[in-house]
Parts: sequence; C-alpha cells; structure tokens
Amino acid sequence: MRFAVRPISNTWSDFDRAFNELTQGFFEGPVKSGHADFIPPVEVYEDEEYYGVSFDLPGFTVEDLQIDVVEDRLEVKGERKKQSQSEQVGSFFTEKTYGKFHRSLQLPKNASRDDVTADFKDGVLYLKIRKVEQLSSRRIEIAS
Repeated sequence: MRFAVRPISNTWSDFDRAFNELTQGFFEGPVKSGHADFIPPVEVYEDEEYYGVSFDLPGFTVEDLQIDVVEDRLEVKGERKKQSQSEQVGSFFTEKTYGKFHRSLQLPKNASRDDVTADFKDGVLYLKIRKVEQLSSRRIEIAS
C-alpha cells in the first residue's frame, strides 16, 4: 500500500481546513479566519434552546476582545500584547503566541442575531446564541 506524501505545511492552516470540513453544514458554512497572527481554538455546540461557541483565550482580558454580529456572521477579534520583559537579564525562551486574531463563523438560519450573550471566565470566552423558529414556506394562490 502506498501513502501519499504531503509537504510540511502551516499547522494552523491544516487545523482550520480540518475544522471547516468537520463543521461544514453545522453552522451553514466554514469558520473563517481573517488576518491573524494566531488562531485560538474554538468549540461549537448546541442544546434545545441555544447554540454555544467557546474560545480558549488564556492571557486575554475583556478589554482585549471585540464581538460583533455582522449580517449572518459572528465576528470575534482580539489582540494579546506582549508583556515587557525588561526586568530579565540574558536570553529567554517562549512558546506563547502574541498578536491579533480574527475568527468569523456563519450563523445558522435559526440563530438569533439579536439574542447573543457573552461571558469571559478563566481565559475562556463563552457565547450563547438563542435559537429562533425558522420561517416556513407557503404557497401563494393566484387570484383569478
């Protein structure tokens, strides 16, 4: 059996592509990332009344984040600024990611654009989006 060999690529792009494939149809479209220095992990879930979306954002504060509903999309943006290390002497190593991110999720047709709540606790942003009744179609009779 032969295996296809793929060149090494951007891990975040691979993650985004895989996540988009998994969420296709659930949120009526892919999760998109605008210009970003990094892409925070997102989890999407639902219950009878709400859709839920959570973002892991350690090191952020409420003031670092912006959430908007733009037409049929939920936009989440933020920036983690690098802390000054002027007190340290010599070289150091970090695996932390700093900079801006922008995530855009297409809302389902039955998601309210007006009833969205946000809570930020212990480095996790929680969004609740109330479900609304979908408009049903009906046939219109032509008067003669």
